[in-house]
Amino acid sequence: MPTREQFLEIYRYVRHALKRHWLKAGAVSAVVALLAFAGAMLMPRSYYSEARLFVRFGRENLVDPTATGGQMVSLYESRESEINSLIEILKSRNTLDRVVESLGPNYILRGTASAKPSSKETITAAAATNLQGPPSRAHQQAIMQLERDISTYPARKTNIITVTCKASSPAVAQTIVAKLVDVYLEEHLRVHRSPGSYAFFEEQTARSQAAWRDAAGKLREAKTHLGIVTIEGQRKKLEDQIADTDSKLLANQADLKTAQAKIVSLEQLIANLPAKIVTQEAEGPSAAFDGMRQSLYQLEVQEQDLAAKMHDNHPKLIALRQQVQDLRQILAGQPEQRVQSTEALNPARQSLELSFLTESSNADSLRARERSLIGSQQQLRSQLQELNTQAIAIDQLQQQIALHEANHKDYAQKLEQARINRSLDEERISSLSLVQPASYIATATGPRRMHVLALGMALALLSGLGTAFIAAWLNPLIATAEQLATILDLPLVGVMPPGTPRTAVAA
Repeated sequence: MPTREQFLEIYRYVRHALKRHWLKAGAVSAVVALLAFAGAMLMPRSYYSEARLFVRFGRENLVDPTATGGQMVSLYESRESEINSLIEILKSRNTLDRVVESLGPNYILRGTASAKPSSKETITAAAATNLQGPPSRAHQQAIMQLERDISTYPARKTNIITVTCKASSPAVAQTIVAKLVDVYLEEHLRVHRSPGSYAFFEEQTARSQAAWRDAAGKLREAKTHLGIVTIEGQRKKLEDQIADTDSKLLANQADLKTAQAKIVSLEQLIANLPAKIVTQEAEGPSAAFDGMRQSLYQLEVQEQDLAAKMHDNHPKLIALRQQVQDLRQILAGQPEQRVQSTEALNPARQSLELSFLTESSNADSLRARERSLIGSQQQLRSQLQELNTQAIAIDQLQQQIALHEANHKDYAQKLEQARINRSLDEERISSLSLVQPASYIATATGPRRMHVLALGMALALLSGLGTAFIAAWLNPLIATAEQLATILDLPLVGVMPPGTPRTAVAA
């Protein structure tokens, strides 16, 4: 911390410097004051123009149709960042380029030229915009001038953006602000527009619709070939038919086994029953017995006749007697009365044979039906197998149809959204509204002469003090014997007290 002696030394130094060089300090202060006064009087007047834009929640805040091609991620952008983005676009070099191109560099720099740029300047600005060549020097100076003179800032806790511009006249300031706002509104639409989105979605919609129709045609042809309406319906129908056929086949096999068992039983019963039975019996003389008795009587007559004529040992007589004896034995075994019976077919056997024939016919029909059911079962199973084979292709076609349909609906919605956006762009409808057009303020806003004069006076005073300090530093004052010894680099002989006459010193 400086001591009291140091403060006193500094004070003495300042006092001696002002005392020795007050004329120089006064002259410099006067010159600076005159220059400040002249500058304050001769400084050009500046005028401001102001416009205000209101930022509302509009279609630019919605999801762009070209940004939904994949998985969506929710992004919540704050209003502050959105307004800052709009301000950056407003202050961008491209926006200022278009303003300069529209008004012309001379109008921006001097405010006296026509608002319409010359053809050469237009070509130069267009070349600069399209990066076909370097812009002109005047064009660059005009952009730099706009960067200095234009101010954009958001109003605190509002959705309003204020645009101001400083110029040499109120008309020039108003024209620049109006043109800047107009260009910015167009630039805002261009930035939030997706170029070529309508044509892209129109083409994709046509392609998705064609793919949808193609897949639907293939599915229709496949169903027509199979003769079905739906896979599930046809599968259920075949499964019901197969189940019914299996049930009928089981019932038919049971009936066939029953019929075969009946046939075996009927065969056994028929084998145990006679084919015919006696229905009536009647007794009467036996014609055979009577005939044999008559023949015996004749043989006996012949025997007696031969016995009268021949000896007993005659062969003829012996043979005849043998015949008579044999006939008597036969006749002894024959009944004198014969029972006459009437036979007829056995009705029980006929009934069993009829039942046998019926069961045999039924068994044959059951066998034929079994073969038919087996054939139908195999055919239905083959159809079900073919249907299951074709079901994969049908499912793939249905999935393709569903996918193409979903894509077509998605593209159609995006096409409509792109069409609406294009129509809104053509009508220049956006989320920005011009709350206050560029104002015309005839009262100059600068420079503030009293402030300039005060600053000039302060600068003049500081300049005078600085001049005195510099002069004192360049021509220092020897105030002590130590300073003199240091400067001369000689030993000190003695110190004369203040007020000693020069004659005494010379003596």
